[in-house]
Amino acid sequence: MVRRSVHTLVTTMPFMVLAGYWISCGRLEESLGKGRTQVDEGSETLNRGSSGRAGEGRNALTRSQNAAALAAATDVPCDVVVAGGTTAALFAALTSAREGVQTCLLEPTNWPGGQLTASAVSAVDFAWHKIGDFDVAKLGKDPRNIPSEFQKWMVALGNPGGCWVSRNCFEPKALLINSIQPTLAKQANLRVFLDTVVKSVQTQGAQGNKVISELVAIQRRPVTAGNQGYDRFLSDDLSDWYSPLDTDRFGKKVMRFVPSSPSKPMVVIDATEWGEVLALSGADYLIGAERKDGTLDSQEQCGQATVFPFVIDMVSGSGIGSLASASTVAGDVPMANPSFFGLGTQGW
Repeated sequence: MVRRSVHTLVTTMPFMVLAGYWISCGRLEESLGKGRTQVDEGSETLNRGSSGRAGEGRNALTRSQNAAALAAATDVPCDVVVAGGTTAALFAALTSAREGVQTCLLEPTNWPGGQLTASAVSAVDFAWHKIGDFDVAKLGKDPRNIPSEFQKWMVALGNPGGCWVSRNCFEPKALLINSIQPTLAKQANLRVFLDTVVKSVQTQGAQGNKVISELVAIQRRPVTAGNQGYDRFLSDDLSDWYSPLDTDRFGKKVMRFVPSSPSKPMVVIDATEWGEVLALSGADYLIGAERKDGTLDSQEQCGQATVFPFVIDMVSGSGIGSLASASTVAGDVPMANPSFFGLGTQGW
């Protein structure tokens, strides 16, 4: 006889389902005999009870340690908190600070900029299509419709990568060092917290009129981790990022972001990759694209396809199809901007 129980917890994060299973085996009288079965059952019960109590004890200790670490959080007053990790977060934080309010940017990595830097998708392309007779590409490439600061960054970088999907293809670190870091460093009213993730959110007020009263975040500092803490796959370290406890790889600092003034609510902008603040605060949100502007009726299957960038190196003698006889050397592009491989002149 096999008993099976399934316990499922659906979290407030989209698409995340955690399931736990346990299977216990009953008596096998026909095979082992009643006496042997009783001994085995007794041993199994004893072992299961011992390990269960030990596991419960360890879990209780960990919960107690987590609670103590979170309770000892340092208060950080802010008017606007931008929970970041994206390109949008970078410019939201700069715009907020330039409005004269105390702004805190929480960046989960040590490279602000999102797609342009940490995500390594540094070939910037704007709209290239038409909607009927409406030329979206023409408007998108008009300098008057491009943020002037961003355009200056792109012009300064040029196109050292020689790509054809965009007028600008560059090494992410070049944009980080030459433009983003200097801009953030000299910006008044802005504090940047690198290697910092959102742990929890507290709200107050009735449903439909809630405000975020505090946001707890965890900042990590590499201890034994190499390459500034980026020497392993993200999946190997992610749970450590969100733990308030020091580990052998990272030291932690727990911070509680609160309003600068008790009479004025704190503004929190969710510009994370995963919509963490939306989920943690219990706010309404949708996945995909809304069927009608201003509603939460969504098409969950409607979204941009996932992109996996990777590095290639052209080597001598390699070729694709009709290019097999082409003469190439390491690092060369095998042909001059073929239109069927990219957007050609449609990049901004």
